[in-house]
Amino acid sequence: MMKCVAHIFTMSIVCIKRTYDVQLALLQSKVQTGVNFTNVNRNNETEI
Repeated sequence: MMKCVAHIFTMSIVCIKRTYDVQLALLQSKVQTGVNFTNVNRNNETEI
């Protein structure tokens, strides 16, 4: 019984961690896109 509970517990942690990793990756890509966008705007301003 305890082995089963431990297995479910481990699986839920793995699942949560995977979800967290995906969220983190999405956030990082959003931040990267935002940084690139800001840099493009800055470059446009200096040219004018």
